[in-house]
Amino acid sequence: MKRSDTMNLFKTGLTSPKVIVDAYNASIRDTIHRYGVPKDIVQGVFNIKDNYYKKIDEDNLSDASCEWLANFEASCDAINKTSGIPRPLDEMYEYANHIRNYRRTKNGTKSNFVPMKDKYTEIVRNHFDDSVSKNFQRASSDRVFTVKVADSRYEQGYTFIDSDNGYHNKHVINLSLTWDKNVYQQDLDVIPNGKRNVMTLTLTPDPYKHLESEGIHCFRGNFLDIRFKHRGHGQYGYEFIPEYLPNKVLLVKETSDGKMFGIGDSIHKAKSLLERRQNAKVMKSMLESV
Repeated sequence: MKRSDTMNLFKTGLTSPKVIVDAYNASIRDTIHRYGVPKDIVQGVFNIKDNYYKKIDEDNLSDASCEWLANFEASCDAINKTSGIPRPLDEMYEYANHIRNYRRTKNGTKSNFVPMKDKYTEIVRNHFDDSVSKNFQRASSDRVFTVKVADSRYEQGYTFIDSDNGYHNKHVINLSLTWDKNVYQQDLDVIPNGKRNVMTLTLTPDPYKHLESEGIHCFRGNFLDIRFKHRGHGQYGYEFIPEYLPNKVLLVKETSDGKMFGIGDSIHKAKSLLERRQNAKVMKSMLESV
């Protein structure tokens, strides 16, 4: 890498790690060429284990290299006396050490490497928690269910695990790795259903031409109505009593005012609900304009 190229690296912003690695390697080569560093000394520098007090193992050097090293150390000490190896060799060591550490990290041998599945699992969990906290605050604060992502031990959707004494009942929600992309990012995570909202757990497109000609998108999915009831007189708090709505039809229509929804056991029922909502909205708009 030419000096002019190095000087221009950062004029337009950050550069890639590969470019920095190439520059470090170029600096190492330049030091070897400039001072005529023997090959066994180069290898000795790279094999140094103690990075605090650096010392080359002279047992692995030839007599000529030992003489070269002694002369080089004495010459450098005249400028800047050090207790370790001469400054140019020290810089070689540091460049090589940085390159090794970068490559170990890149290849996943350090703890900060995150597999893709774990990365998407975290995204799904975070966005599901965000949706629950914004729309179902009691469910968020009471932590009433356990959220899994792509867990083969559970069906996708909702599972209730009944305990013998009733005190450790477990509500498990198992989401797919694509929930964020197919549900959350499409603003389909929370759907109005009557006077209540339900949470979308699974969703699969189920297109029909006659619906699409009317601007209606059809899906099949599993939904959860997040409900609570007071535990009763003399008892503290609320009991979580969700209603699971599996294998429902969801119809979505884009309007100038946003999405409109209809959920039902069949396309006919979902469309009837969608049309009633659309008519009610039109009537309300007409009355407000009078």
